[in-house]
Amino acid sequence: MAMGLKKSNWRSVIVNRMPPRPYLDTLTGGYRRIPVLQVGADVYCDTHLILRTLDRLQPNSPALFSNSVTQPLCWWWDKAIFVPALKLRLGLIGDQLPKEWLADRQKF
Repeated sequence: MAMGLKKSNWRSVIVNRMPPRPYLDTLTGGYRRIPVLQVGADVYCDTHLILRTLDRLQPNSPALFSNSVTQPLCWWWDKAIFVPALKLRLGLIGDQLPKEWLADRQKF
């Protein structure tokens, strides 16, 4: 979505929702989370970092982090709302989750 908002030329690969992700493992050195962004030889592996990088690389397109309030607000939302809500949801549906997904996550 961010690439579309920035009107960027981009390519993507479809990856498994769980590792292994052969197309990404070599690129990221085994980093497990997605999305990732590659620009030339540089690889960015954090959504907030990806958005800030896109703003830096394309300053003339609409800003994704438009002011100094946006970044702390996004960080707060992620830590205070999203992660606890996700944990609650997973707790409620834990018995319905695929066994391979649970086995993968139990390693961490």
